[in-house]
Order: sequence, then structure tokens, then C-alpha cells
Amino acid sequence: MVAADSKTPEGEDRTEIWLQAGNRSRAQVGIDTQGSVAGRDDLNYRLVALGRKADQQVDHVEDDRLLINPSLRWQINEDADLTVIALTQRDKSGSTLQFLPQETTIGLPESQRLPTDTFLGHPDFDKYDTETDSITLKYNQKINDTWKYSTNFRHLKGEGEYNSQYAISKQGIIDALVAQGQTNAFATALINAQFPGNNVPMLSEAIHRKLSSTVWDHQFTTNFTTGAAEHELILGVDLSRNKLEESRWNNQTELLTAIQTNDTATLATLQVDPFNPNPSLPSNVNLTKRPTNTLKQEGIYIQDSIRINQWDLNAGLRWTHYSSKFDNGTRTSDSKVSGRLGALYNFDNGVSPYVSVATAFEPTTGSDSNNNPFKAQENIQYEAGIKFQPDSSLSLHTAIYHTTEENRLERDPDNPLLGSRIQLEEVTIKGFEAELRKDWDRFSLLANYTHAKTEVTKDSTGKFLNNELAGRPKDMASVFGKYRINEALEVGLGSRYIGSSDNGLGTLRTPSVTLYDALASYDIADWQLSLNVRNLADKEFISSCSGDSACYYGERRTVLVNARYEF
Repeated sequence: MVAADSKTPEGEDRTEIWLQAGNRSRAQVGIDTQGSVAGRDDLNYRLVALGRKADQQVDHVEDDRLLINPSLRWQINEDADLTVIALTQRDKSGSTLQFLPQETTIGLPESQRLPTDTFLGHPDFDKYDTETDSITLKYNQKINDTWKYSTNFRHLKGEGEYNSQYAISKQGIIDALVAQGQTNAFATALINAQFPGNNVPMLSEAIHRKLSSTVWDHQFTTNFTTGAAEHELILGVDLSRNKLEESRWNNQTELLTAIQTNDTATLATLQVDPFNPNPSLPSNVNLTKRPTNTLKQEGIYIQDSIRINQWDLNAGLRWTHYSSKFDNGTRTSDSKVSGRLGALYNFDNGVSPYVSVATAFEPTTGSDSNNNPFKAQENIQYEAGIKFQPDSSLSLHTAIYHTTEENRLERDPDNPLLGSRIQLEEVTIKGFEAELRKDWDRFSLLANYTHAKTEVTKDSTGKFLNNELAGRPKDMASVFGKYRINEALEVGLGSRYIGSSDNGLGTLRTPSVTLYDALASYDIADWQLSLNVRNLADKEFISSCSGDSACYYGERRTVLVNARYEF
């Protein structure tokens, strides 16, 4: 449950109406209006609202949204201002990622694979509906000519209901039986007999979550000079409290029991032919409440940005303490200091080499399948690069980096049927990035390339050790060019390359793919009309696979027509 970014008053009278239509029955209308309240210079409002009805690439899955985001800014005096932001958001959707068995997707020739709009669940059961409401306060105060104070407070409440049915590959069930002590040969013979032909096991799950989150940040900023050094110093304290309530139901026990007892009547209702799905509607869906998790966090931080002639230096330290407790009595807590150091030198010709090192400490809500609370995630990253910007029309940025992560969340190999998670002891990521931007009189170009080698270097389960992270392409590249034909008309064409990725076990790789995108925009009076097309050739491709069980299709051609009117 993620709230949309809030837009705040900018001190001008302006209204924009946004109309959007597209394939998959997409219809959207939005408004962004702002101005002064009753002609007062010290009081400004802004209202952003959006409504959408749309379908997804997958059959029977919606993409509906209703959003209302008002805000009010009060200039109390020349040294102080207060902004109040409210947000209400309602989303209605479903299982956009269908867990399609590998034997019916990547395991078959392209012409024989499941269609990309395949929906395996029951339309009356499947849903992913969320509600988000929040209130945010932002206060800024100039204390004197040297010091400024700012504080941000946000309270958010969210609720989500997720019902899903998804096919489990026969290999996934075999792995689950082996994890329970059966031999691989026995499990394989049993599953092939109980799920004949194309039929695969069907798992149903219902999850209801409630989240309450409060965050309060206080920050003091000052600018001063020491000798040749110009400083911007920030001192801050932040507090947060997150409460997660969760109830769950699934029929995993019913499925495994039916398999072990060879209950043919029950098994008939718990399997599906992916090429002709007609699943049973789940019955006796009684959710069980899991232990409520309350995560509290306190932080103290300091940052100094220093300019010495052509040097830009940055140093920061942060102390974080958190405590995580469950209402069943389980609790954990920890404290750690993290920080960062960076240095950049600005040559007169626009070349700016830099180096940096940073550590992070991030508390994590939730628990594993045994209700053990997750540890905080930690990482350290070393980075070096060169920025080149001789003028405003050209910029080039290259960087190499090395990141070591601890306690990264990953799926539980001993509970492969459901979304249980474990934490990997250590993951390393080594990479290179490059970005080029160039503007000519009528033509502009943007090109990107990323190379990232991931490896699980410590894993107590042994299932992921020395393998790449699942679904993380090693190479990605894109290039996009826009040409302005005249003052009103602009067209663009681009390409994206997505490299192959591993399934996380080192046993399967998805192939690479190249996609093409296009756009056109036309300005007339107060109107701006635009056409955006992603995956222009309507390429069918598999975006990623997970373990030995599921694969996921990538986005087919998406066409969006926009009309914006400003007054």
C-alpha cells in the first residue's frame, strides 16, 4: 500500500484538466487546480483528483483508481509557513502477475505457450483492493539569518485485501513433498498420476492487511563559512511507529493432505488445466489472525555539505534504534550507526570525477513462516564515477559500484507454495552505469546502459548460494530520441534492451528481449495532445521466472492517448 506523491501549492492561479484513453478499455480523467483562497496572498490551495476505469493485460483483472489529494499552504509571516496535505486513494485490481507454470510457458516453443492474457483464478474470488488515507503537516521556520527549522509529520492508515488463486507447477509440489521427507522418485510418480496431462495443482490464498504508520521528522539547517570552506550543516531527529495487522487463509494443508491420502474427490477441485482453466470457487475461507507487528524507530542524524574552491565534499552520520514486537510476546531490537562520505572535484572543462562510500541500516517489518521477526537489512556501497557537463546541452555520467547487502528478503525454499520469506545472509552486487543526454536545435537524445552482476555469497539454506538474484537482468540498455518538427509537433522513437535473468536457483534463464517505444505530441492553443506507445511491435516475452515453479509475462503493447487543457 503506497500513497501517491503529493503536490503542494506553488503560489499561482492555474488549472489543468487531463483526459486519457487507451487500449484495454482505459478511461481516465484528472484535474490539478490551485490558487489563492478568497484573494489572500498568504493562503493558497491545491486540489489534485483522478478517476480511472481500466482493464489489465490479464483477463478479469481491473486497474481502477480514485484519488483525492487537497492541500493548503499558509504563509504565516515572512519567516514561517505551514502546509497541510490530505490524501484519499482507493485502488481496485487483481492478480496482475499470474504465477504461470514453467512447463506451460518457457518450457514450450513460443507458438505453443499459454496466451499472455491467461487468467487461472476464479473471477468471483480474485481481487487486490487497497484503501489509503493520510494527513501530512509541513512547517518551516526561519530562526535567524543563520538557522532554519523544519518539521514534517505524516499519519497514514492503509488497508488491503488480496485474494488469489495460482497454479503451482508439478515440480513445485514435488519440491514441497521432498521438503516434508518424501523421496523425489515417489513424489514425482505420485504427482504425475494425480495431475494427468496438462493439469497442475491450484492453490488459493486470502490476505487482509491493515497498516497504521506515523512518521515525525525534525530538522535544523545552517549555512556558515570556515576559512575557504562553505558549509551547509543539517542536524535532525526522526521518529516513526508502524503497526501491521494481518490475517491469512490458504488451502495448502488441504492440498497436501489430499495428495498424501490420494483423495481424488478433493483433488478434482484443486487442479486446473492452464490451457482451459475452469477453477472451483474456494469455500470455507476463514482467515486466521497472525501476531500483530509494531515497529518503532528513532534516528539522530547529521550531514555536512562542504564546498572548498572546486571541491564538493559530503559527510553524514546517522544513529538508528528500532524495536519490533509482536502481540504473542516475540520481540527484537537493535541499534547501529551508519554514514556516508563523498568527494567530487569540478574541473573547469566540465569533468567532475567523484568517489563515495555509504552504509545503511533499515529495520524491516514482518516475520518468517515460524513468526520469527525479520532482522534489519544492512548494506555498504562503494562508488566511483565521472560526470561530464561542459554546457547545458550535453551531459555524460558513468559510475562503477560494489554493494554488499545483509538480510535481504527472499522467498522461503522450504515453503515454496506460499509467499513465505527468509533473509539471505549476504548478497553482493557489482555494476557499471552510464547515461548520455544530448540536445541539438530540434533533436534530443537520451541513452542508458546498466550492467549489474548479482550473487548470493552467504545463504544458510544452501538453495541460493552462489546464484544470481531471481529476475534481475545482468544487462539493460535504452536509447530514445525526440525530434521537434515545428513549434507544435514533436515525435519520438526509442528502444529498450532487457538482458536475460536467472530464476534464482541457477537452473533456468529467461531470454533477452528488445522492445520499441514511440511518442507524438501536438500543442494547439491551451491544449496539449499526445500519443504514447510502449512495446510498439507488441512483442510477447517472458519477463522473469522464479525458482522451479512460476514464470511471468512482460507487458504487451500499451497505447495511451492524452489530452491536457490548461487555463
